[in-house]
Amino acid sequence: MSTRFSLSERQAHRSRSSPTQKKRVTIISFHFPPEIGAPSKRLDSFVTALTQNGYLTHIVPRLPNYPKGELYPGYTKRFLTQETKGDLRITRTWPLLFEKHTLFWRSMSEVWFMSMASMCALTGPRPSIIVATCPSVFSPFAGWIASVARRSRFVLEIRDLTWKYAAALSDRTSLPARLMERAILAIARRAALVV
Repeated sequence: MSTRFSLSERQAHRSRSSPTQKKRVTIISFHFPPEIGAPSKRLDSFVTALTQNGYLTHIVPRLPNYPKGELYPGYTKRFLTQETKGDLRITRTWPLLFEKHTLFWRSMSEVWFMSMASMCALTGPRPSIIVATCPSVFSPFAGWIASVARRSRFVLEIRDLTWKYAAALSDRTSLPARLMERAILAIARRAALVV
């Protein structure tokens, strides 16, 4: 004799027979504690909330060096460093640090981080969500690339319109600034959520 179950009974049986898996999220950010500043503080609070709500969180920042451009004590010159704190995994990337603080060298540093962060976001178990956070101009590109490669939902967090700074310093919008804005807006349209 066959036994039929209602939809609710089948769902309850499925939840009892298989353990609940925690959701995974990867965050790409230029700044993270122990660095000082508003971006680091906001992200620290966000990551704390995620882990407290059962998310396995992987964050990819640079080795701490802001605001002086020097590595913090206790951090050595390594290509990558791994830290684990409970449900939080941190993969810190080696930053390109230049004595000159011009727009060109800043852009080179951010392009380097974009390439490093993209590769780091591809390591470990596949996350269900990948978050890229500004003010780093190139973090959105790293997040989008990783989300496409891993088939994860892409969330873009915009805290600052950094790409508009170059235009604000001149009388008219420069071609690189216009192209950058178009590229970021194109990525934003492909995001599952923009905050």
